[in-house]
Amino acid sequence: MKCIVVAAVSLTALAACATPEDGSPLRVGGFAPFSPDKPQVYIVSVGSQVQLVVDQDPLPFERNTGTRKIKWKLRDSDYRLERIEIQPDAQGNSPSRGCAGDHADDSVFECQNDTSIVGSFKYSIRATPKRPGLPTPAVPPLYRHWEKTMKPMIALAICSLAVASGCAELGTRAVHCDVGPVSVDDRAHAKSDEINVYGENKWICWTLTKSTYRFQPDSIQIDDPKADAFANCKKGDKNGELDGPDLIRCKDKNPYPARYKYEIRLYDQNGNPGPRYDPWVVNN
Repeated sequence: MKCIVVAAVSLTALAACATPEDGSPLRVGGFAPFSPDKPQVYIVSVGSQVQLVVDQDPLPFERNTGTRKIKWKLRDSDYRLERIEIQPDAQGNSPSRGCAGDHADDSVFECQNDTSIVGSFKYSIRATPKRPGLPTPAVPPLYRHWEKTMKPMIALAICSLAVASGCAELGTRAVHCDVGPVSVDDRAHAKSDEINVYGENKWICWTLTKSTYRFQPDSIQIDDPKADAFANCKKGDKNGELDGPDLIRCKDKNPYPARYKYEIRLYDQNGNPGPRYDPWVVNN
């Protein structure tokens, strides 16, 4: 009940506070009951900008209940639901057995969810306007898609939404970067060949800019000879923190000054290896 109550308060605060120029808090309103098989997607107006909101997070499923179809529905006729992509976990496991749009209805996107793959999985979502002049929705933090082994959970949407001072903020999953994001191009070249890090326990972020490639959990491979300088992303590991296919994070414990060679690995959209490059992290 606590999750439901907190979510209801957040949505009420949004309706009261995040009011655009035309006076309408939401372009389209939400409704219950909530179903993990049929999440509803909304376009939320904040001033002159718009954001994507899903009516529930996480999406809970009982384990070993077969392959379940998840059908997202965009509740705004001025936009099309362009893409849903379920991300693998740090071990490379993914419950996705294929995702595709509905050719007859561009407001619908479906994924086949294998509930025998147990864990917590993030997914990205993208929508685009159908006609010129409409703003493109900002890409939100990745929503979480959960298969639960114990009691189900119910929660409402998360959204990367900045509201006016004094208004309640929706429960966002913010991406924390102490250093960066460092831009990476289609050749896997980082914007800077050296990343300088000052202070302990800093998150370094890398982001792909307009790339045809994507990151995987092993896309950052840091040569940490003593295995004590980095909490993840060490050479041979597959545990980079993915926040979508175009952003990855590694935690630098920075216990002492040193230079570390690391490798950037890119993958194509089918998961095949792509370009690689070897820059440096410098701990100061």
